[in-house]
Amino acid sequence: MNKNNIITGILIILSIFIAFYQYKKYNIAPKITFPNLSLTDLDNNPIDWNQIQKPVFINFFGTWCIDCKKEMPELAILYGAFQREGIEMILISDEPVEILKNYKNNTALPMKIYHINTSLQEIGIHTFPTSYLINKEQEVVYKATNVQDWTGEKLKKELIEAVKP
Repeated sequence: MNKNNIITGILIILSIFIAFYQYKKYNIAPKITFPNLSLTDLDNNPIDWNQIQKPVFINFFGTWCIDCKKEMPELAILYGAFQREGIEMILISDEPVEILKNYKNNTALPMKIYHINTSLQEIGIHTFPTSYLINKEQEVVYKATNVQDWTGEKLKKELIEAVKP
């Protein structure tokens, strides 16, 4: 085997590795231990995960994110369905609280918005939006990156069924 073939082989393997890493980083929601997240509400009150005794749908978003803005009306509709089923829905961002307050006031979204006290990238969130559904035992039962069709009946039913005891 000549030197050029070895170098070509190494470059191909390296390219495959980089492509897989990039795919995983941007298209697969990372594993997160939610009780370890340090969150506050928009009045700077700390959120205690241990106080949450029901299923929670969590959406990591950015006020600047076009895809996040696009899916907010659908999430607001899903919020209504979730409320009827006893499922909480929260939005989480690492942006300054004042920006989040302005966003909440300007959009009139019914969901609670929480501020995370660390960079979303530090916990592995590299794609916006990224969503999770956790059951009342705080186990992840659903996760997704990018925009979803949240008003689709099939997905809505699947999500509700996933957190039923």
